[in-house]
Amino acid sequence: MRKRSLRTPNADRGTPQTPVDAGLPATPDRVRLPTEHGSSASTALDSGLEPTESVTRRVDADPVTALRYQEFGALPLTHVATVSTGDAGPRVIATLANDSGETWAYRVPKGPAPFAGGRATLGDAEVRLAPDEEPAPLTDGVLHPGESIHSAVSASALTGAEPGWPEGEYRFQQPLTVWTDERAHSYNWRVTLRV
Repeated sequence: MRKRSLRTPNADRGTPQTPVDAGLPATPDRVRLPTEHGSSASTALDSGLEPTESVTRRVDADPVTALRYQEFGALPLTHVATVSTGDAGPRVIATLANDSGETWAYRVPKGPAPFAGGRATLGDAEVRLAPDEEPAPLTDGVLHPGESIHSAVSASALTGAEPGWPEGEYRFQQPLTVWTDERAHSYNWRVTLRV
């Protein structure tokens, strides 16, 4: 992986530059995982972490009437989703917050995913999530203690014969990998819109 540097304008080109990731937990590319390097690895990637509960909330964001999202009690990270009414229709905001006293890094796989743009189908209907400019789509990063990140997407429906949103549940999954120097977890965070 190519190292990134924080460039600061100065006349002295010989001044050392500070790496952006200095002092942060090693990324999975640099963590020795058992599946890649044998059982003596220092940090094991726990794949398929299961949610401990699902939270369902009634919402007033026509045509969405309810929202359900998963929580993961095994992690000191809060997962929350909310829905509001935007200019183009329902707007989903996903929040990941660090409630621990240690720094957590997170990675979002490349390609379509709910909080960077994705889709769900129900019969002839398809709901698409398009990322809003503010806040920026969810990408790789680091959460220090007490910090949180937010990602917003606008939802729109494409239907076959009938216009509008057919009644039913539209499920989206956001793959995530989170880690510290001591542990690493890979899992899917599911958010469901009910019409």
